[in-house]
Amino acid sequence: MKLVIGLGNPGAKYVATKHNAGFYAVDYLAHYYGIAMNKNRFRGISGEGIIEGEKILLLKPLTFMNLSGESLIECMNFYKLTAEEILVIYDDTAFETGVIKMKRTGSAGGHNGIKNIIEHIKTQNFPRARIGIGRPPEGYLLVDYVLSKFTDMEIEKIKDSMPSFKDAVTTFVTKDIEAAMNKLNAI
Repeated sequence: MKLVIGLGNPGAKYVATKHNAGFYAVDYLAHYYGIAMNKNRFRGISGEGIIEGEKILLLKPLTFMNLSGESLIECMNFYKLTAEEILVIYDDTAFETGVIKMKRTGSAGGHNGIKNIIEHIKTQNFPRARIGIGRPPEGYLLVDYVLSKFTDMEIEKIKDSMPSFKDAVTTFVTKDIEAAMNKLNAI
């Protein structure tokens, strides 16, 4: 089984904000694969399904971004998952809006959700997918930028990137992160 966890903040106030790009991606995957996100457990909302014969668990923590590791570690412990069996999806200001890149490992890079995950699972060696949200305009505080709403044009860019991202997630679930990276990062 593989776990795909999308980071974000719960509640109507945060819907369609840049920081919720991970939630958006999980919702897209759930819709595409017909996975009902209807279980309230691991301090999050989850759903289980099958992709090409392989079991997948989708998870959206309800702990708020900065405490994402609390939800993740509960889920990992319950299913006895290793760090290599999870894929963490989150927003990243290092890429233009809609650009998605996967990587095998890395530091928190200033992302508090990832920092909290590293603290809880005791390693930074876990697969991740970073969804570009662009850089904040000059003079804009980072916190204000990531909590701002996507524009209609930005939403279209994210939507346009989802089919190739979905294919890479399918490759991660059926093979591994290396094959998924080769598929997605070449685009």
